[in-house]
Amino acid sequence: MFGETKYHSINKKSKVISSLLKSNYIILTSRDHIFTDAKKAGELNEYIEENENTLIQEGSYSTDTLKNILSKHLCRKLRLGLISKTSFDFVITHEEMVVNALRFPHNIAVFVNELHECSSKKLLKNLVERSKRIESVVISWMNAFDDNDISILAALSLGGTLKLDHGLQLFDNLDEEHFSSFIGKSNKLTAFEDAELRFRHPSYRIAYYKYFKEKEKDQSHQIVINILSDERLPVSFKKKYSVIFQEIVKELDTDTLVRILETKNTTIDAKQSIWARLVKRMPEQIVDLYLQRNQKRRRWRVPKSLIKSKDFLKKKDIITFIEGLFSLREKSHQAFIDSLILSFSYGIRHDLDPFIERLEGDSIDQIRLKLGLLGSKGSLTGEEVLPAIFEYFNHNNAKVRRKAYSAFNSVYFESIGKHRKYVVQSYNRETSAKNKIKLLRIIDRTDKGMKKTGS
Repeated sequence: MFGETKYHSINKKSKVISSLLKSNYIILTSRDHIFTDAKKAGELNEYIEENENTLIQEGSYSTDTLKNILSKHLCRKLRLGLISKTSFDFVITHEEMVVNALRFPHNIAVFVNELHECSSKKLLKNLVERSKRIESVVISWMNAFDDNDISILAALSLGGTLKLDHGLQLFDNLDEEHFSSFIGKSNKLTAFEDAELRFRHPSYRIAYYKYFKEKEKDQSHQIVINILSDERLPVSFKKKYSVIFQEIVKELDTDTLVRILETKNTTIDAKQSIWARLVKRMPEQIVDLYLQRNQKRRRWRVPKSLIKSKDFLKKKDIITFIEGLFSLREKSHQAFIDSLILSFSYGIRHDLDPFIERLEGDSIDQIRLKLGLLGSKGSLTGEEVLPAIFEYFNHNNAKVRRKAYSAFNSVYFESIGKHRKYVVQSYNRETSAKNKIKLLRIIDRTDKGMKKTGS
C-alpha cells in the first residue's frame, strides 16, 4: 500500500504494475487531488479504469472516531509496556475531554507519544495543551497571506469549500488573478479543482475554523453576514454557513437580522434562527415587523420559518410571546394573530390552561381560538379536553361546529376512537355540506385506525 505521494512517484510505479501477473493486485491509495493529477500526467488510466474507487469523508472527524483513534494508540503503547495500566485507565476515563480539546489525529498521536505516567487531571490538561501542535503550525502559516488572502481563507474555513465564481461575487475587490495567486501561496493547504477551493485535509479546515471563530470573531461575523444577505449567491452555497450562523446569531444586532431575513434566497435554517432570536428579543414587535414588510399580501399567512422557529425557543420564551400576542388580539389583524397563537401553542401544550380560560366570551373569534387551543392541548391529553369540545358540536354557527370537529380531530387518536358513535350522530344531524364532509373524513380516519390496531 502506497501512502500519499506525488503523481510523478505514482507514475514510476506504473512500470512495476505492468510487469505483474494479472492474478496479483496492488492497492494504491492517495488523496483525490493528487491522484487526479497523476492520471492526467501519466499512464495509469489503462490499469485503473475498472478498479478505481473514491472514498468520501464528510466534514471533520466525529468524537467517536477520535476516541477510537486515541484508544488504538493507547492500547499499542500499553502492549509495548510504555505506559502502566493505571495511566491507560486514567486517560480512557477522561477520553471525552482529551479528544474534544485536541480534535485532530495529529494531535492525538503527539499526545500519546509524550504520555508516560499520568494519574492527575492537572498533568493530563498540561499534556493536552502541549500536544496542540497542528493549531500552532496552521496559525504560523498565516504570515504568508495578505489581508485579501486572509478574507478568502476565512470564507473557505467557515464554509469548507469555495467556488471561484462565488468568491469573486463575495469579494468585489478581488479578481481571478488574485485567486490564482492565493492558490499558489497556499498549495500546502488547499487544492484547486473544478474551479473550487478546498482544504487538502480536514484538520487544516478545523484549525482555521477555530482560529477565525475565536481570534477573528468580527471578521468571521461580517463574512457570514455578507454571504447570507447577498442575493447573487445561491442557497446551496449559503447552506454551508448555517452552523456558524446559528452560533453567532445571538451576537448580531436586530437591523442586521432583519436585513438577512429580507434577503430573497436566505436559507430556511437562517430564517428560523433569526425569527427565534427576534421572538426572544422583541416578542410584541414581531407582528408589526411582519405586517409592515408584507403590506401587499391579500391574505396573511404565518411564515413557515416563523412557526418552525419555536423549536429553537424555550417554553418560557413561547409563553412570553403568546402573552404578547393576546394583548394585540383586539387591536388589528386578529385572524393573523390568532393563527400565530395556535401555531406556537403546540410548543407549550401542557401549559395552555391559563390561555384557554381567558377565552370565555361568546364571540365567534373567541370560541374559534379556544377550540384551536383545546385541540392543541388534546393532541397530548385526549379525554381531558373532549367535554369542552363537545359543547360546540351543537352550536348554531356552522363555522364554529366545523372548528369543533377540527379540534376533535386533533385530539390523541385513541380518544377519538372511543367516541365514534357520537361523531356518527353528529353527522346525521349536521346540516352543512362542508361539515358533513369534515365528519365523514374523521369517521373514515377512525375506522382505518381501529382496523389497523385491531380494536
